[in-house]
Amino acid sequence: MRFEGARAALALAAVRDQAEADCAACHPTVASEWEASLHRHAFDDEVFLAAFENEPRPSCRACHAPRGEASRGVDCETCHVRRGWVIGAFRRAGSPHAGPVDPSMASPDACAGCHEFDFPDDVDLGLPPSGVPMQSTATEWAASPAALEDRTCQDCHMGEGAHLDHRFAVRDDPAILRGAAQVSVRTTRTDAGVDVEVELRATRVGHGLPTGDLFRELRLELRGGDRVEERVYGHVFAPEPLSAEARARTGFDSLRRPVGDTRLYDGEVRVERFEAWPDVELSITLDHLLMPPALAATLGVSERRNRTRLFETRVSPGSE
Repeated sequence: MRFEGARAALALAAVRDQAEADCAACHPTVASEWEASLHRHAFDDEVFLAAFENEPRPSCRACHAPRGEASRGVDCETCHVRRGWVIGAFRRAGSPHAGPVDPSMASPDACAGCHEFDFPDDVDLGLPPSGVPMQSTATEWAASPAALEDRTCQDCHMGEGAHLDHRFAVRDDPAILRGAAQVSVRTTRTDAGVDVEVELRATRVGHGLPTGDLFRELRLELRGGDRVEERVYGHVFAPEPLSAEARARTGFDSLRRPVGDTRLYDGEVRVERFEAWPDVELSITLDHLLMPPALAATLGVSERRNRTRLFETRVSPGSE
């Protein structure tokens, strides 16, 4: 019954009881939350549209408009209707729904169809299945302290308690992003200038930081005088050459493949050292980026939409 995400679009039978077809009539709060969510705007989000226009792959549409209705993105039916039945993780007393209960709806299994999949070369290019992860959020969760503590995707992104928030707070909630990364700065004066040590720690995050789309990254920047240094945390890619037959079929000489991962994981401490800075005021920032700035500029994605500031401080000359 699980949605296969990038593998195929979602064909749903009509809801058995047509009185149940209008979810908002009985669930106005949830409907209002969904209207403001990234699920609702999965297909008309500025970042997605820019990337999709550049690479209009069928697998993208399968996850971002799984029922074929771009105007609704990922809607109530995508998650809650199977074989004509309205399903949920549980049933409250007095519920009018007669469909089956599926406890896995309250687990990462409910999210994995769209947030865990291989490069869909078979869907997009007619090649054999890649077997190479394109997104691996569910696997990252399974290897995290969150899984050991039985903290699910829903616990962090829908809140705990009687009401589950269907805004699915994620990257549009800066507080969640800032809470996932702790930053501390130490400076030491030397004969050559000022040495700077920045400590990054991922905290209470149930997956890689950042996770999701392969272009997302954290970017640590030190700026002082004419000098700028950066550290980038994300996926590392390299081209994988295609066979002559595959080149003829697809028109591509190679495909992007992951060869490294510099992201942060829960409990990990990363220490970055920057030596011999001049005696000038330093600006130190950590940003969450939906894609590298150069790519965002090429695709026309605004800086405001692309970048979320997680940490910022200034270090004055002579301070330690």
